[in-house]
Amino acid sequence: MKKLIFSLLFVATAFSALAQTQLTYFMEGSTFRSRYNPAFAPLQGYVNIPIAGGISANIDGNISVSDLLVPTDNGFVTILDGSVSKDRAMKGLSEMNSLSTNSTVNIFGIGMFTKNHKSFWSVDINARVEAGLDVPYSFFDFAKNGTAGTIEDMKLTAEAFMEIGANYSMPILKNLYVGARVKALLGMARAQMNIDRMDMRLQGDIWSASTAATADIYMNGMSAIVDPMGTIESLDTKFNGIAGYGVAIDLGATYNLLDNLQFSLAVNDIGFISWSKSSALNMHTDEELVSFDGFDVTVDENGTTSEEVDFAFNEMNFYMVSPHSMTRMLRATVNAGVEYDVWRHKVGLGLLYHARFGGYKSSHYLSASVNFHPVRWFTLTPSYTFNNNKAHAVGLALNLNPGFINLFIATDMLLTKHTKQWLPYKQERMNVTFGLGVPIGKRSHRIAEYVKEKDKR
Repeated sequence: MKKLIFSLLFVATAFSALAQTQLTYFMEGSTFRSRYNPAFAPLQGYVNIPIAGGISANIDGNISVSDLLVPTDNGFVTILDGSVSKDRAMKGLSEMNSLSTNSTVNIFGIGMFTKNHKSFWSVDINARVEAGLDVPYSFFDFAKNGTAGTIEDMKLTAEAFMEIGANYSMPILKNLYVGARVKALLGMARAQMNIDRMDMRLQGDIWSASTAATADIYMNGMSAIVDPMGTIESLDTKFNGIAGYGVAIDLGATYNLLDNLQFSLAVNDIGFISWSKSSALNMHTDEELVSFDGFDVTVDENGTTSEEVDFAFNEMNFYMVSPHSMTRMLRATVNAGVEYDVWRHKVGLGLLYHARFGGYKSSHYLSASVNFHPVRWFTLTPSYTFNNNKAHAVGLALNLNPGFINLFIATDMLLTKHTKQWLPYKQERMNVTFGLGVPIGKRSHRIAEYVKEKDKR
């Protein structure tokens, strides 16, 4: 099990190299910004290029690559390697070590302004994948140091679903815009494993573990193969259609207190998915005592010793229980921003608070940015992000909308230290966002400076 959990931690950390950034929140030309606040709108209607129209991901966590990997002359080794001291291995870990990722791929997207050039509607279809991992300090203490004790509240979740959304934003007062996105959710698959309690103790040179764990899988077409004792030996995986249904809504508003001072607020992903009983495989372990060998000590050709606890995940026996349905709330997010424009709307100073709720720990970020938009079709945004009151990262975003194409790209990995595989080494949050679309239809009249520029033609 140790190898399984550690591998999942590293994969989730590496996945963050694709993570989304909130840099596009203040990018007026971006077709992506209404995803953060449904009251926003781009500068022109659009049709997204399928798949390439919006590729994004997000990671929230309290560990980085440097907390899991240690550089050596020959590359990197994990903190569980015998060459890594116990003090070095444990220093970057928290009481609960959490990673939560979510990614979105825009399959179809279209949006246009209405006749008044101010109200905006859009329709999109997205594929979303979310995963989360929570591993307590006590697990690493056991795996690295062989410390007996109790491991509690270890959890792994992963799910995939489709999202079909319709968005509309409009002015209701001179300086106030509101927007809402209603979304139908189609659940493809979900898996969750909870280790509620694992009591580890050493008797001579034999370790034993008393475990209480559950596993729930929701996927149409999946079946379990069990032995005569009722123990699950393997799973037969097939996909035969929708396994769950749900709904969600995003709500947002913007208010111009002054002509050049705008406040904005949005709450997204207020909703749920209900996973059906007919697609369920529900399992649990009995309160049984599992025995396994103690530390494995090996010596390589250079005389270097390494040790690890020889405990495999498959030594835990899972048994089927009566299937049941499950309803899960989405992880809601809050975006609150303020932007002050200077130099006749050619430079904007932005401050964004972003929070994501759910799991064992909510995440909070504060980003400061300078948004350069000297002309309507060009925006360049450098930013600096604080993560839980710590200096985090320097970012840069670019949006181009010259009339025949709409391209945006953003990253915060410009100045950070990287591995040879181009993974940021010390950041807990790593971001890249990309989107490509074709402008169509009417241009926005929401920004007075751009309307005047247009009318002069």
